[in-house]
Amino acid sequence: MSARRPPWVWCRIVRACTALSDIEKLVWDEQRGLSSSRGATMGAGPLGLRLGRSRDTIERARRELDRFELLRKVDLGQGRAAAWFPELPEECRPPRHCRRLTDDEVQELGDKLAARINAKCAQSGGSRAATPDSWTGTRVRGHAATVAAAVPPLPRRNSRRHAGLSSITDGTRGVRGVRGTESNTKTVSQGKLREEHEVDEREATS
Repeated sequence: MSARRPPWVWCRIVRACTALSDIEKLVWDEQRGLSSSRGATMGAGPLGLRLGRSRDTIERARRELDRFELLRKVDLGQGRAAAWFPELPEECRPPRHCRRLTDDEVQELGDKLAARINAKCAQSGGSRAATPDSWTGTRVRGHAATVAAAVPPLPRRNSRRHAGLSSITDGTRGVRGVRGTESNTKTVSQGKLREEHEVDEREATS
């Protein structure tokens, strides 16, 4: 059995469908990229590693896409990986040989696909639920726990205000006050040395 790879414009229609989850769209898009005239034969495990998702997530997404007639599975025999062919219902396809669509046309066909999926779910007596992702769910829960944890307050930038200092040259409080006192003491000492030197020069010339 052989089939041509679906045209690129089909990807836009699938992505515009609001009834599909993000992982289902991603799996469909990847299956299209991997497909040849004999379909895509990559297993769920390698495909999950390729997309950064769990094996179970890939298998669930494939089953849902098969149920909505967006993927067609062909068994190739015992010991061989199944072939997957990306599909799109006839009423949701663009006109034959059409390679470009406007945004409005893409949205219209995407809405038709969403209505078809929702109708199929209603007939089966179930509701449309997004395909879960165990790996992503763990990461989200961990992230939420991190956000909910107590965050230590940041140090205050204006330490002088909260230390009760009125001036940075105050020699009684704060590090900068101590530096100010040291600087003032050094200035006074240098002044006394200059005065003593001037006195010695006057006595020497008299």
